[in-house]
Amino acid sequence: MPVAKGRKRTKGLFGKEKDRFCTMKDFSIFLFAFCCLYLGEMKEWPRHTVCRMKNVEVYYKSCDPLQDIGVSFNPCPLGDRDHVNLTIGVILRHHINSLFCNVNIFNNGHKLLNYEETFCDHLQRYSFCRKKKGEFVLFHHPVRIPISFIPQGNFRILTQLLNEDNLTIACADFNINIA
Repeated sequence: MPVAKGRKRTKGLFGKEKDRFCTMKDFSIFLFAFCCLYLGEMKEWPRHTVCRMKNVEVYYKSCDPLQDIGVSFNPCPLGDRDHVNLTIGVILRHHINSLFCNVNIFNNGHKLLNYEETFCDHLQRYSFCRKKKGEFVLFHHPVRIPISFIPQGNFRILTQLLNEDNLTIACADFNINIA
């Protein structure tokens, strides 16, 4: 087979002859390797927007250095609602036999509340209890807001989910700005 001027033919991976000029597959592999190696290690996960309205902004980012999570809730704005529908999605890096939740709430830098709850115990009330490493967990549940009036200010809600071995299942740092 004739070779175009300026191109050389070489033996490919499986002994077939091919042009040495870059193919789309070669370019894709190079681009993937470049992104993995050159861009370096991420220092933190990006900030995700959950809700942005005229008077309410809700953002979060994962505080687990190895894994990002997906979170959404509605309705937005929070305003006069007594509950929100919360959805969390995560791929498990560790199994869940027991699941412990720790929530710290801050307002303008001052700690307001520390809340702890056990989700997976001997009762196994939720579908994500007894899930194994590598499984995808999608939790969708209404959550009651226990206060009737949400004051203006900047709130930070640090939420950690830990298994029975005290290993992080999920961790999210929420920022809520209410004007």
